[in-house]
Amino acid sequence: MMFHLHKELLNESTQNVYNFCKDYKTYTEQWIKSNIVKFCMEKHYLTNQIHERRKTNIDFVIDTVQQESSKAKDNKSNVSAWFELLMKNLTEGLFSEELMETAEVLKITINQETIKNLDTVSQMMIKGLNEEKKSGKPKGYTFEEITGILESLSFNPIENLIRERIGCTEQCPFCGCVCNLGIDCDKTSQKHRVALHRPKGLSGWSHSDSGKLVSSICSTDISTEKTYILPSKFNDEKYRNFKDVATDIPDWEIKTTTGDGPEFWHRLFAMHNDAIAEMNKLKPADIPKGWLEVTEPKALKSLEIMYTDLSK
Repeated sequence: MMFHLHKELLNESTQNVYNFCKDYKTYTEQWIKSNIVKFCMEKHYLTNQIHERRKTNIDFVIDTVQQESSKAKDNKSNVSAWFELLMKNLTEGLFSEELMETAEVLKITINQETIKNLDTVSQMMIKGLNEEKKSGKPKGYTFEEITGILESLSFNPIENLIRERIGCTEQCPFCGCVCNLGIDCDKTSQKHRVALHRPKGLSGWSHSDSGKLVSSICSTDISTEKTYILPSKFNDEKYRNFKDVATDIPDWEIKTTTGDGPEFWHRLFAMHNDAIAEMNKLKPADIPKGWLEVTEPKALKSLEIMYTDLSK
């Protein structure tokens, strides 16, 4: 699933690519929600499922009415006693509080009108239920309606899928790559880590002297004498050394690497370098010429290798 999310970035707008790099969790949650809702809308999947479930529920009610009617006749119960047992069987953990309140009102009506013919009541109820079952399918739901239906369920499939498939959502404080661990890290015995970091400029990082976006990656910077300022982490404007990251940011494990990262990120940065700089009122990064020559097939192949390595 996450492979497809990254693959789509190759054809996304600059704003979406930047949003993904800056706020991975929010972007991914919205992406998952959007795809679930789209699936539910395809061929009216959710509409058909609700319609079939509705028919099943109506059949259950009809069966219960018939069973309780038979018992009531054997026990020579009156309509009121029959109805009370019927609603007890139908409402125990199966129906909403609102429906139970409606049943109470109906029970009072039955008592007040002193209805005595059990066969008439049960047959009329079954006839009405069968007519309801034959009624047409509901109209197709809109995106907003489907979202509301899914979020109103006691078991929220959107939240469950996000929790199971995203895992840890902490992002590298420099390049913004998300932690690769599929579980929440405790930051001590299980520190955040990323297998392959990306150019920091994709998240808007810039050189303080030139105002240009940064094309280097943090896993190579930690072996240099470079410095950084990170107010969002330390709440100050102090320069710190990349080589001291293990001490200064102990909840992250950033290992030294060589090279400048996967070609997948090279293509994305080359495509959006100018626009990201403009969005942040900065200057475009000085990027290697080779990054401009990375084709989409090459970037896709690089992405496939990234995910193959992660699965090892």
